[in-house]
Amino acid sequence: TAAAKHARKRQENQALSVDLSPYRLKTLYSSSVEAGPDHGQVWRGLSRELYFAGPKGGLRAGDSVILRADLQGRKITRLREGRGMPAISPDGTALLSVGFMPSEHYLEMADGYDGTHAPRRFIPSRESRYFPAWNAVQTRVLFLGTDGRLMIMHSNGTNKHVFNPKDLDSKVWLSDKRAAFTLQWRDSGDRYRVWCSKPDGTDEKLIYEAEASSISPPQWSADSKRVAFIIGKHTESSIRTLNADGSWPRNFFTTPDSLSLLRWSPDGLRLAWICERHNQGVQELWTAEVQGLNPERIMSSRGRLSSLSWSPQSKHLALQETLDWRFLGLRLVKPDLNNVVMVDLVERLPRYMTRYGLMSRQPAYAPQGDAIGYFTDQRPWYPGLLRTRSSALVISQLF
Repeated sequence: TAAAKHARKRQENQALSVDLSPYRLKTLYSSSVEAGPDHGQVWRGLSRELYFAGPKGGLRAGDSVILRADLQGRKITRLREGRGMPAISPDGTALLSVGFMPSEHYLEMADGYDGTHAPRRFIPSRESRYFPAWNAVQTRVLFLGTDGRLMIMHSNGTNKHVFNPKDLDSKVWLSDKRAAFTLQWRDSGDRYRVWCSKPDGTDEKLIYEAEASSISPPQWSADSKRVAFIIGKHTESSIRTLNADGSWPRNFFTTPDSLSLLRWSPDGLRLAWICERHNQGVQELWTAEVQGLNPERIMSSRGRLSSLSWSPQSKHLALQETLDWRFLGLRLVKPDLNNVVMVDLVERLPRYMTRYGLMSRQPAYAPQGDAIGYFTDQRPWYPGLLRTRSSALVISQLF
């Protein structure tokens, strides 16, 4: 409505009226936005532009939207409604976004008595030559209404109404030319679509579409030529890669277990991800070559693996391992124990950067790859009288 649009515009103007001077907190958008790198907040143009999803950021939410914040012009632009997971290519020339389409019921048509010839989605305007049409016993008539909608009535001309699934009492229908065709209702299932456009939202192209229960945020390769993501279905998960224009799709590492944290190596030659083996109660770190060749299990853990990070030279991986101590099913220590682990891809040996005395989380490599930075919670069990927790940033020199 006009009132809702006016209220939304006023809200955005209020969000833009914040002080953008250095060393102060900056409120870019007043509505809630999911946090974390997986969500896809990305910078472009020497930190002059920020792309993010809001207000809720969930693909299945009807009000999800891709927004662009211009920090110089102090302006927020709504690029695409009903989209999420923005991803700017490393060269800054392309924007990926993901859209969700819920399950829909549609009418499908096929020529012939057996219904095996060229089944296709039924669009009345394209099939006008088939009307009017009678069912096999000639008690019902299908025809196109004046507004182009598919209508049905009794053969004597009574009970005219819009055609719906309950009216499909015959598999075979006969046109006035006695040509036979079949009709049936289909359920498409939930669909995800990946779009590629320029950063301003123009020249948009659909590069991928699939029926699935979930999709991971798209990941660009370092040369901006390939895209990778995880497609989750009710019975399996798999990794997909394709060119930025949607060509040369590849599907590899299909498993009945869950996949997450897909990451390209900085040199663009390998992919890394986490596989959760539900039946075994373990999570595994895997890598494979860019074509999906030679997948290898690098590490297995009884804990939860997260915060996956490549070294700049693409020779090491750092991640966070979260464990809880249990005895006879009872948790002995709370909160959970977090450790930073570094894995050498040549030696295949995990190196624990921390031990159980420190609650360490969110590792990240230094630009030169000679150090790892991470956060630690210094007093997780005794936060003090004010019930506050003390955190510190630790830098571990590697070489």
